[in-house]
Order: sequence, then structure tokens, then C-alpha cells
Amino acid sequence: MALTACRECQREVSTEAAACPHCGCPLASEHLRESYAREMSERDAGPKCYHCGAPASRACTRCGKMCCDAHTTWWNAFSYYGRVCSDCASFGWILWVIGLVIVAIFFFAFWLPGWLEMKKKHEEFDRNWQKQWNDFPGR
Repeated sequence: MALTACRECQREVSTEAAACPHCGCPLASEHLRESYAREMSERDAGPKCYHCGAPASRACTRCGKMCCDAHTTWWNAFSYYGRVCSDCASFGWILWVIGLVIVAIFFFAFWLPGWLEMKKKHEEFDRNWQKQWNDFPGR
């Protein structure tokens, strides 16, 4: 296993890696051209996007799938991962939605009924206090 510098971030990467684990830059196309130049045509060389088959420009930093620019995004629930594929980004939003549903269930099942019960008790207390105040003999 030899190490080489990544063409984008200049960090050391294995020549057997499909993409740089640091920045996601594809490396397989360089490795394939060196070792299989006779067997591979220009059209088939390099990694392909898992989603559409176009030439891949990055690897998802979360799952490692090779992606084209159209299927990677910075805007995702896993923002600490960097550029992720559309599958990982949509999975992150699903987790956010599930979290919001859990919060809504807690709100409507526990907090809201308790608040309504407390409001009834306060209104009853205010009525009793007003009645006692009105019935006070010195008034």
C-alpha cells in the first residue's frame, strides 16, 4: 500500500483508496489510469455517481458513496460531516422530523393538559377569592 498526496487537500492518501477520506476528492481515476490504462477506455475510466452514473466528483464524507456535484450538498442535518450525498442528507431531515414529532407529542400529551388543569385551578381560586372579598362584612 503506497501513499500519495491528494490533488486537492495535499494530505497523504492510500493509492488503493477510491476517494480522499479528508476532502472526498476522487482518487480512483488516477489509480485506474496508471494500472489499467490498456484495459480501460477513456469513457469508462474513473468513478461514477451512484445515483445517476455521471462522472463522480466527490465521495460522501458520511457513507463514502461516490457522487457527482448534483447529488452532494453542504446543507444537511449532519453539517459536521461536510459534503454528503442526497441519501444521507434526506436521512438527516427524516431524523429532524422524527424529533419534532416526539416534541409535539410531549407538548400535547403532557405539558398542555397540565397547563390547562393549572389554569382551571387558578380561575377557581380567583372566583373564590372574589366571592370572599365581596362577602367581606366591612365592605
